[in-house]
Amino acid sequence: MTLKTATQTAAQSVLKSKLLLGAGVIAAALLALAALAYPAAKRREQVQPGTVVQNQNPVESGSQAPLVPPVPPAENIRLTNTKVIAHGAYPTWSPDGKWIVFGKGLKGGGLFIMDAEGKNPPKEIGSPYASSFGAVWTADSREIFYRERIRIQPPPYFKSTFQSVDIYNGKITPHSELDGKFYSLDELPILIQATKPSDPILYFQHPERVDKTLGFVWARTKDGRKNWLVTPKKGGYWNLRLSPDKTKLLLQEGDMFIYATDGTGLLQDLGEGSSPTWSPDGKVILFDYGTSDGHVTLTSDLYVVNADGTGRKQITFALDILEWVPQWSPDGKHVLFGDLKTGAIYTADVETDS
Repeated sequence: MTLKTATQTAAQSVLKSKLLLGAGVIAAALLALAALAYPAAKRREQVQPGTVVQNQNPVESGSQAPLVPPVPPAENIRLTNTKVIAHGAYPTWSPDGKWIVFGKGLKGGGLFIMDAEGKNPPKEIGSPYASSFGAVWTADSREIFYRERIRIQPPPYFKSTFQSVDIYNGKITPHSELDGKFYSLDELPILIQATKPSDPILYFQHPERVDKTLGFVWARTKDGRKNWLVTPKKGGYWNLRLSPDKTKLLLQEGDMFIYATDGTGLLQDLGEGSSPTWSPDGKVILFDYGTSDGHVTLTSDLYVVNADGTGRKQITFALDILEWVPQWSPDGKHVLFGDLKTGAIYTADVETDS
């Protein structure tokens, strides 16, 4: 072999080694990228449509609000696994879905709290003179606002004042600044659960001293900078319920109605019903509806209707139970309601008709 040939062979060997090394580095880099991409790709393969996947990268996940699970359309809803979890009145789910507060007996005296699954016996909290009627959870599910009613002499025989109780340490805080502020207790949850300065605070106001049952629903922002009329005509409005996105107001005035909270007027007449409440996604209304002889309630069952007025459907049919004051669970998978006849408190699962 000549010197030139040997030199060429050596150069070719070095070049081949460099090429192999470069190919190895590229291959390793591609494998590393594939390994990083694999978990996300694998999650995309396994997740069913409509399922929310938690992003593992805190930088990418951001600070978006949790998505609300969709509730089936009213016409497809049915209830299963109905069971008694306690006895009392005016049961209310905490916003985080972990607790239920209610009152003793059919009149709802006192405050009792229990875990939503009913694994532990109810525990009395707050003032012994508390009323569960109109009791409101704070948005963080830590405190409950309520009225304390104390018997006094002479007339009016009762004195009411507002308090709140911390469910974890039992601390009671007076809120005299709320005394005398409300025409109806329906206004209290809208105020307590308002979190942003621009959130609408809705309230009933009667313009006449003679008939205080008729008036208008007004709104103001939490910071007090704006004030506007919501219902264009005077009426006897009650059961004010703000939609989850705060753009609509559900109320009663004979029938059930939905108004735009921005004051642009009536959106929907939902027909007859009582104690209406929004589903967590704001698409379905749950309510009770029954008959009476003018003195006593004879029948009462639970119904649902879509917020656009379609799909009205009866979902309970028990002849020996007078279902009333229903509520959705925060995840939309269960409902909570009472029996006006016996004081039993029930939960049931929300299922979809196939």
